[in-house]
Amino acid sequence: LERPPLGETPMLRISLRDSGSGIAPEVLENLFDPFVTTRSRGTGLGLSIAYRIIKQHGGWIEAFNNPDKGATFKIFLPLNGGNADVPNSGD
Repeated sequence: LERPPLGETPMLRISLRDSGSGIAPEVLENLFDPFVTTRSRGTGLGLSIAYRIIKQHGGWIEAFNNPDKGATFKIFLPLNGGNADVPNSGD
């Protein structure tokens, strides 16, 4: 958790890193689109759904390859609710 510059929304940053083979460049540019998968039995919806949920809560997600090997995902979420686009539950 880092203190943002004055006037900016405080954000929670979650970083997930692996040491695998990384993400192919042609997949990386469309990684959060629906039906993008490298698995033979995958639907390609997991990261697309995660992207949408995070965005609806006023955050964003990034993915990139590490210089040595593997990939890193960073999720940013506002600590104060941000500009979340969350439907009213009727309460």
